[in-house]
Amino acid sequence: MTIPTPPPSTRLDDGLRHRLRQLSTRFNGPRAGAFHRALGFDYGVLMLTIGAMTALSFGPAFWLLLPLAWLIIAARQHAILVLLHDATHGLAHPRRGWNEVIGELACGAPMFVTMSKYRKDHLAHHRELNSAADPDWVRKLGSTAEARFWQFPLSTSASRFLLWSWFGSVCYLLRSFTHLSAGTTAGGEAAVATSPGYIRPLRTGLYLGLAGALTVFGGWLLFLLLWVAPVLLVLPLIMRIRSIAEHFALPNEQPLNASRNVVCGPLEAFLLAPHNVNLHLDHHLLPGVSFTELPALHRSLQEAPGYAAAAHQNDGYFLGARTLLHDMLGRESTTRKQPSKLGRSVPA
Repeated sequence: MTIPTPPPSTRLDDGLRHRLRQLSTRFNGPRAGAFHRALGFDYGVLMLTIGAMTALSFGPAFWLLLPLAWLIIAARQHAILVLLHDATHGLAHPRRGWNEVIGELACGAPMFVTMSKYRKDHLAHHRELNSAADPDWVRKLGSTAEARFWQFPLSTSASRFLLWSWFGSVCYLLRSFTHLSAGTTAGGEAAVATSPGYIRPLRTGLYLGLAGALTVFGGWLLFLLLWVAPVLLVLPLIMRIRSIAEHFALPNEQPLNASRNVVCGPLEAFLLAPHNVNLHLDHHLLPGVSFTELPALHRSLQEAPGYAAAAHQNDGYFLGARTLLHDMLGRESTTRKQPSKLGRSVPA
């Protein structure tokens, strides 16, 4: 299958490029304390949810609340993967060694992902955005069977598409996890490990310790129900929606509409866009900016020449006047308003 390539016009406006250079010195670099607090919050929510469900001891309330628990757990599993993404850019800690330990063991290992393999693909994605040399683009559009899930506008209703793509999302996520754990890149060649040598034994020890604890305390069924099941049944659809928002249902004519920002409300942020991952266009403009600084970067970019008028921005995924859903369906918004500063909007 032929992979779509970016259009020839990929240069940013000179005024915006100058502004980005200025903002780069202001915002670039890790914010370790904020990263650790975010990671602690995610694990705190997970422990409270799993602890509460465990206390129900497989009674009627356990099974009644299990779907809600899956949603909350999958949302925080997704959040941990978003923090893995920040660590991939060296933004978990100012010291590289600690950055690798945090990214590989606290973010990657619980989600069965190896950060060093993800980094190889992800940095190529930034260099070769939306092209035949972009591993993420190739995984999605490289085969006819998979490409149908990433082509817009939709030829069916959004609800039917989400139901239809759920099984495809599960299979896609399993292939991605296998790829990111097997030591190969999207093209099949051997991946180059970039993490320190002590990471692998630490990771192995972590898995052995977990397996031992689950065996001793009889926790395998709870592990399967409260960790593996959300990974397989809920997380794939969350990641599918977020991935569509990042680079699909877009004009892809120039750098400011090859990705999008989704300035959404707190509910959608918790479920679909943790840790400011919704400001994905801004992340591509300055990948060295920590997720904690993305809102400030966004506000500064709104005042930059050439940005506000050309940037593709939505005010929600499914809730709002100009949402991702509008773009997926190929419809114009009812108000034609484009998000400006966080929490505000101006006419497009």
